[in-house]
Amino acid sequence: MRKFITELVGKRVMTDDGLFLGRIDDFVMESNSGALVYLLLNTEGREMEMFKTDEKGRVVIPYRGIQSVRDVVVVNTD
Repeated sequence: MRKFITELVGKRVMTDDGLFLGRIDDFVMESNSGALVYLLLNTEGREMEMFKTDEKGRVVIPYRGIQSVRDVVVVNTD
């Protein structure tokens, strides 16, 4: 399945065990290949100390962790 990045911005992101992490705010891409590397999530003000964050406080999730994309994006955080 192919999706435009613009379709993913704002989607809710949950872990595979049901924890709501936030909404997709932005992405990090590899400049040479154009491959997606990370999702950056807006946590809507909630503290997410167990996850890596960027300088703006957004949760950083590896793109390879995406398990499915439907009404919500499900990620594996292991």
